[in-house]
Amino acid sequence: MTEVVGKPELTPYKGGWAGNELFAGAFSEKVLAKTRDMASRFGNQLRKEGYHGYFNLDFLIDENNEDYLGELNPRISGASSLTNQAAYADADAPLFLFHLMEFSGIEYNIDVRN
Repeated sequence: MTEVVGKPELTPYKGGWAGNELFAGAFSEKVLAKTRDMASRFGNQLRKEGYHGYFNLDFLIDENNEDYLGELNPRISGASSLTNQAAYADADAPLFLFHLMEFSGIEYNIDVRN
């Protein structure tokens, strides 16, 4: 999901929120690869520290396609319904399903690389 921020043609406020967009081609493969790598490493560290369940990471990508980690939301967040719906629409399992399985003690194996 892409969040549009600080576009003067859309909002008069510097850094002002101008909406969300679900667009798979919003970023180059290079940006997506870096973001996936950072998210994977972050998730692996959370697991090492004993965290289980749903979390969201916010990345900031500037107009030069520089990619920065913005924040961690270690919970279901306001964007969760959009990301779950996007996964479902793409015939993927909603992320919330994995959250429920984790807290229900249901064993599962997934390969996130394929």
